Amino acid sequence: MRVLIVGHWFAPRALPALEAVARGIQRVRDAACEPIVFGPGPFVTSDRLIVRVPDSATSTRDAGRELRRLLDQGDTPVLEGGHTSCTDGGSEFLSAITSLPVDTYEQMEQALHRAQSDRRLREVVALASTRRSLLGFTSVLSTHADGTARHDQNLGLSSRLTRLFATHRDTTDVSRLEGSGAAGGAAGMLALCGGSIVPTGEALARTLNLDQRMEQADLVVILEPCAHDPLLHDTLIDTLTDHAGRHALPVVLVCESTTLSALEKAQWGIHGIIDTHPGALMPTCIAENEQDDYEVLEAAGMRLARTWIPGVENATI
Repeated sequence: MRVLIVGHWFAPRALPALEAVARGIQRVRDAACEPIVFGPGPFVTSDRLIVRVPDSATSTRDAGRELRRLLDQGDTPVLEGGHTSCTDGGSEFLSAITSLPVDTYEQMEQALHRAQSDRRLREVVALASTRRSLLGFTSVLSTHADGTARHDQNLGLSSRLTRLFATHRDTTDVSRLEGSGAAGGAAGMLALCGGSIVPTGEALARTLNLDQRMEQADLVVILEPCAHDPLLHDTLIDTLTDHAGRHALPVVLVCESTTLSALEKAQWGIHGIIDTHPGALMPTCIAENEQDDYEVLEAAGMRLARTWIPGVENATI
């Protein structure tokens, strides 16, 4: 029996968390376990330099400055980000990469023309760690990550961005595409400048040879701390369940908390859930520190193995 344990936990403890689940499985079943860190933000790996826009970022300007600095020194970086706190829609990113102001529509259009003439930007890829678009009813400018409406939206800026993307579209308005809202909207702006958007999950799947590893597996275990809709739209679970589905593999999700219904589990391609919220697995062991957290995850692995992996109790460990 081969188990692929993939995903992440609370940074920077991803790999130890995956290994704790593996230990739990192997305590009660004779199974080969392969842990793979797979997640957005700090968990993303690439053969290129990465310019990250953290979820807590309040502007895309720093990302634009860093990306321009790397381009000027001859590198071709990738941009990565999810559903951030930024509300500038990538306009400050555009300003930073062109060194031009973007306070009016005319200034924004001038900056765009300069950026589109920079051939280096056409080689830059934005890794989108959210499905949300830049503009629209459920976009990053309209909603928070939990789906609630933003009340700090700059309607004037949204109007200028809408006009800019509509005026300079080819056949598709990239501001409405999935992932264009990633990195605070810098992903959509980069695409308008000539770059491209790739889902972070698919990029990682190629880098980590995910399909090849799943071909050898009998069960896929995904670690994702918070399994709540609509928060799952800002995770990479869909990539993992899609790839598992191609190989007809059962998927078990290990999470700290969840509100997913049976229908939502089916929609996401999840066949079982192990909830590790305090007291759910070990009533006498509430995770008050890092070591306790690993013990809870090990208990989750034991329960998972007894439920999902056939065989007799492993008495050799």
